[in-house]
Amino acid sequence: MLLLLLMSTGQASISIDGEAITGFPRVLGLMLTLMNALICLLAIGLSCATIANEYKRGSAHLVWVRNISQPTYHIGLTLGNCLASVLASGLLHLVLAIFLILQGQADLLPRVLPAFGLSLISLLASATLTSVLGLFLPPLAGAITALLLIGAGLAHQTLETLSFFSDGSSSRLLRLILSLAPNLSGVTRQIHQLMLGRELDPFPLIQVLFWTYLISWVLLLYRKKAA
Repeated sequence: MLLLLLMSTGQASISIDGEAITGFPRVLGLMLTLMNALICLLAIGLSCATIANEYKRGSAHLVWVRNISQPTYHIGLTLGNCLASVLASGLLHLVLAIFLILQGQADLLPRVLPAFGLSLISLLASATLTSVLGLFLPPLAGAITALLLIGAGLAHQTLETLSFFSDGSSSRLLRLILSLAPNLSGVTRQIHQLMLGRELDPFPLIQVLFWTYLISWVLLLYRKKAA
């Protein structure tokens, strides 16, 4: 929280190629991009070891004897990860509220709660993906794989632009990555639009929710042999 606040409210101007970027809409966009990335990182960090360690410890049989099915167990652990991530995300949105007050934009405070709601889409995608990977990979490998896919999702727009300027194997590789990663940069853009009072495009939000829905079926259908 302190790092995010210092990066977004410091006296030194932020610049790109020597050109200062001090306008509120641009600084707000940077703030929201950092927040969305941190929310995803928190969700991955809180989720990467939950399911993997449950099976590694061999204690899952204590759940089965209580007549709790594997799908219920997997979904329950994933929802627990999401809840912990939601609490962490709420703390980061307190920083957003402080940022708005310091920027003299207190009239935008009522939009923080809807922005928090939209950020849960990125959180849900990150936690679900990490939980799914925990069924197949140890915690470290699962976390690294999740970081790569979620990182690609956060840079989705940039990678999409690069794919148009690339050719051959590079373009095909980028296209493959884009097809696997959720469009989290689209979610960030819509949160920015919301905070500025502009019209939202629901397509990126629905796209990420549908992607999350599809991979969540793995939690329901996959049967862990170790169980």
